[in-house]
Amino acid sequence: MHHIEVVSDKHQCETEVPLECLDGRELQDWVDRRSFANRWIRSFDWPEMAPINVAQKNMDDDRYGRERQLVDALGHNSLTTNATARLFHEIFAGDTFSRDSRLAMQDLLARRHDAAWVAANPNAQVTGYFGAGLPAAAKLWSKAGWTGWTGDARASYRRHDAARIEVPGLAPMILVMFTEGRRMSESTDVLPNAATTAIEMFLSVN
Repeated sequence: MHHIEVVSDKHQCETEVPLECLDGRELQDWVDRRSFANRWIRSFDWPEMAPINVAQKNMDDDRYGRERQLVDALGHNSLTTNATARLFHEIFAGDTFSRDSRLAMQDLLARRHDAAWVAANPNAQVTGYFGAGLPAAAKLWSKAGWTGWTGDARASYRRHDAARIEVPGLAPMILVMFTEGRRMSESTDVLPNAATTAIEMFLSVN
């Protein structure tokens, strides 16, 4: 059972959460099992991945029970822009993954950004993100993220985007930007402006 469902929909956290708390060896086994993703991604021996944590599952609110214990043990999920850029490089030009796997991931990341499609899909991670700052002829593969207030100050008010961008006349680029703070989280201009500025800069020296 997801604790967030209990808290948000059923309001039974007083009775449900204590049953999900762990201690001693049970807690250590739980932390070890949930750390499998960290062990897997570090098995690639990419130096950019050394400081990251990807053991937590996504939630829309604060964490309870053993999910809270896991945050206390491992910390929140954390990526760096360098780690994210390395992953994008491997997906598009690396040799870590098989060709079929890379093509499948590329298909998942492909994103239209033309005005008609964005108007019909307002939550498609274009408005307020890199895609909104690209010229019409650009091709985009991206994955964005956003949080407002989550109940935990350590995981609130973020707006991120990571993308591979192809613009006619330029070599393909990987652009990654993470922001923090309520003003940044609520801004729909910062990331599009960053994409526009990056493209203009590369065009000026091309």
